[in-house]
Amino acid sequence: MSPTIWKNPSVLGEYWAYVFPLAAATTATIRYASALNTVATEVLAVIMIVMAISSLLLVFGRVTFHVYKCIRRKAQWKDPLFRREKYSTRRQHTTKT
Repeated sequence: MSPTIWKNPSVLGEYWAYVFPLAAATTATIRYASALNTVATEVLAVIMIVMAISSLLLVFGRVTFHVYKCIRRKAQWKDPLFRREKYSTRRQHTTKT
């Protein structure tokens, strides 16, 4: 798996694929640790919690940075639902030659 989080997102919500599977695995690890109640599983659960929170903060920061760039018109969402041309208030007239 390559770190594609540094590239501009191609669709809205692309980065959340990093967060949700890790959060699900973290939840399963926490339940497993509470069932076994051993030091090793509790340490593993804490490590998973730290990883899940870190990935959430990284994704949130990256999306916030991209939104900032879009507001400043330095970047554009490539998602078909959010194309700049779609919401343009100017009408483009075509002339026949």
